[in-house]
Amino acid sequence: MTLKLHRRGACLLLSLASLNCGIATTTHAQGADVVMEEIVVTARKRGTESIQDIGGSIQVLDGDALAETVSIGFADYMREVPGLSANSSGTGQAQLSMRGISAARLNHANPNIPSTVSLYFDETPISTSGFNPDSALFDLNRVEVLRGPQGTLFGASSMSGAIRLIPNDPVMDELRATASVTGFGTEDGSGSYSGHGILNLPVNDRFALRGVAYNVSNGGYIDNIYTGEEDYNDENILGGRLTGLWDVTNSLSAKAMVMYQNLDADGRPQEQRRNDPAETTTGFGYDLALPGESLDQLIITDERQNVKFVDNEFEDEFVLASLQLDLEVDRYSFTSITSYFDREMDNTLDDTRRTRNLLGLANALGAAGQPVFALGDYDPVTLDGAIFLEQVDLENKTRNEKFTQELRVNSRFSGPFNFVAGLYFEDDSRQLDQVNDLDGLDAWIASPAGLDGFALGSTFGSPLENAYFDGTFDVDTTQFAAFAEASYEFGDYELTAGGRFFDYEQEAFIRWQGWVEFSNDRLDEKTSESGFNPMVELAYRPSDDMTLYAKAAKGFRVGSVQQFINPVFCADELADLGFDGVPTTIDGDSLWNYEAGAKTTLFGGTTTANISVYQMDWEDARTQTFLACGWIVEFSIVDIVSRGVELEIVSQPTDRLGLSFAAAYNQSEVDGDLDPSAPPIASDGDEAPFAPEWAVNAGFRYEIANALRGLDWYLRGDVSYVSSQFNELGTEQLERIELPSSTVLNLYTGMMRDNWEFGVFVRNLTDERIVMGADTDRQRPAQLTVGRPRNAGVQFTYNFAGD
Repeated sequence: MTLKLHRRGACLLLSLASLNCGIATTTHAQGADVVMEEIVVTARKRGTESIQDIGGSIQVLDGDALAETVSIGFADYMREVPGLSANSSGTGQAQLSMRGISAARLNHANPNIPSTVSLYFDETPISTSGFNPDSALFDLNRVEVLRGPQGTLFGASSMSGAIRLIPNDPVMDELRATASVTGFGTEDGSGSYSGHGILNLPVNDRFALRGVAYNVSNGGYIDNIYTGEEDYNDENILGGRLTGLWDVTNSLSAKAMVMYQNLDADGRPQEQRRNDPAETTTGFGYDLALPGESLDQLIITDERQNVKFVDNEFEDEFVLASLQLDLEVDRYSFTSITSYFDREMDNTLDDTRRTRNLLGLANALGAAGQPVFALGDYDPVTLDGAIFLEQVDLENKTRNEKFTQELRVNSRFSGPFNFVAGLYFEDDSRQLDQVNDLDGLDAWIASPAGLDGFALGSTFGSPLENAYFDGTFDVDTTQFAAFAEASYEFGDYELTAGGRFFDYEQEAFIRWQGWVEFSNDRLDEKTSESGFNPMVELAYRPSDDMTLYAKAAKGFRVGSVQQFINPVFCADELADLGFDGVPTTIDGDSLWNYEAGAKTTLFGGTTTANISVYQMDWEDARTQTFLACGWIVEFSIVDIVSRGVELEIVSQPTDRLGLSFAAAYNQSEVDGDLDPSAPPIASDGDEAPFAPEWAVNAGFRYEIANALRGLDWYLRGDVSYVSSQFNELGTEQLERIELPSSTVLNLYTGMMRDNWEFGVFVRNLTDERIVMGADTDRQRPAQLTVGRPRNAGVQFTYNFAGD
């Protein structure tokens, strides 16, 4: 299969080369009037460069197109980028992966799982593992998606790629204002609306301000059968951004930005599977319902339904501030970027089923002789005084503070040699506080020992009353890096080589306590690592219309301190799984990416066709398993090989019609069987989680100028297909769920004049069921995150431009 895949990729590369050499001359001779607008990127940190002139697989989403398609967050543009996937639990809760580089999914109880895809807002890294911030996409210039390791220039969390959200900068010579409102309805869901305003204000010929403010209200579409509440997963997003640009002198400029956003979601867009045997019973096989509950409250009958004893509320508030200084001196440009990112998340988990299961077991072992989902000093026969476990929530509060400083220098030599080099410092601190208190717990523990089947009789160090669980996970990671990348041109060739030296240290303090922890646990641990990550690329430009490239690059991800694992309860199980004692740290992991590609401009500049073929060898991929003793262990023992082909074609055949096509084929699998003594989490040939084999997107935009009484009219549409994928490796500890394939069709049309635009849209026209994630560790039955069903609406935008 490997040989066939690379043969097909090589044939496609040769075909594109032949097509370009055989047709370009003829098309130019015809004197075509239509030429596509050049797409520029800053992916190499050397200023703006044409995407067709540099190596690497890069896809750019235009900011105007994002606005026209009412794209607000990650879920709105993810399907436009084949090769990019995610395990999502909702807005602001996505675990990103690229090119099938995924081995472990989001764990709500661990803020310390590094991402494999880095997320940047302008020049500032904002990645936060499985809870990547979902900044609203208003007033963006473009989104740059860089596939493959970007470790040389973008650091540790870009092991499989990087996403850069590039906002519009202030403009010195134009007063401009924009106001836009949107409203839409959702099939079997609540109404949604959004509004935003943009103001570009030149203060003088050297200083300008640009601000954007927005409010988004997304209606829910999931019904809670337990409470009878319909569309309970509504959310509201409020935010804004202010940027100031000052040309201090002809050679020195300063850009300062501050951004604020608050997301408040009443629930997650998750559905429960029908006919799941865990609907009405606990893990130990007890009937789940309390005496006052009906089975009708526990059994779902249709799609987009769930049983939530407690709404999974999620509040996400962040502030991002940055200062960028650019200095031009002779043949060099110097850049300093200072940033501060402060984010707080309140994440409520429904822990009712799991708590009823454990307390029911405890009471069944006691004098009651049967499961009783209750606490308090109650009579085990008559149940007088019982405090029933009607609703149990686990509150997770996370605080993330990140300070970064980057200094770099770019050469601007007129000769064949140029370089970029820099220093990077990061201080990232995260604190997770978890609280789970149950009314009546202390009274239950103090009651006669025969009632408490576990007869533990202690709150295990927690100062809180009724402390079922009380925990803190404090992590501070300090990282220093030095990087450089240099290019040398000789004839039609350009050789680029570079590397990044990194050194990091992480200190962590973990405190787990409370009754369910069965002990008062502490872990104070450090881990550190240093290393070097090289890259080399050879580009060949046989003509102005073609770039061929081959590259090899290493990507890496920092290690971390392990979650606490209780040695009393788990030592024997860990030994059986091949661990020598209780692990307290996890090593960093890395991969090598080998890639070749062709970038061609065809038909007189009306079409670009880019293709890349790659293989990524990921050794000792970091993953995890859930122990029968109740704790989680992470380790790096699985090898994964990811191979694929990516193709993107963009065409402007006439001044009215624009076409696009992008496709990615990926085969990401476990390479080799694990040692017999290793945890039974995977076998040779197992597909990597959240790695669809196929992803395809095709779109068009047709426009007629002055179509009706001076109004311009446009029609655009796109269709995307994502094949099925799994949520886990072949683990025996958790259920492995296959997420189904989906095909989504969107249509947009509108009329516009010089200063206003009115649009109508229908998204997910066929009402496809889109499954974007699966959660099995905490919930039984499993929770499936589903995308928004068919929705239709309107958008009105007014623009004002002055002197």
